[in-house]
Amino acid sequence: MNILRQVEVAVANGKTHPLASREGGITEQTYYRWRKEYGGLKVDQAKRLKELERENGKLKRLVAELSLDKQILQDIARGNFSARSGAVPLWNMQGNKGQVSVMRANWFISHAARSATGRHRGTTKTG
Repeated sequence: MNILRQVEVAVANGKTHPLASREGGITEQTYYRWRKEYGGLKVDQAKRLKELERENGKLKRLVAELSLDKQILQDIARGNFSARSGAVPLWNMQGNKGQVSVMRANWFISHAARSATGRHRGTTKTG
């Protein structure tokens, strides 16, 4: 926000946008992008926006992790999970993130193997 304000003051004092942007240490394209995103916001509003964007990113990652966990459990319930060495039984997974990570890795390995051989849901190998 400070750089954006600094560039705007320099332009108001007669400098061109490219020159003022360079003096602020940013490209002209960055200036216009920031102006579009933060132009009408006050400092506290811009800080809140950034905070909400970080929170949104965390929530998106959490949803992705939970969706993967759900898919793994559905595959296990259907019997679509082939146990590999080091696979963790379900009864050992309660609350231990390390074991859940091993479970995810095993799930990816089993799905990659099935995709490579054509033995995954909805397809049949012919020939």
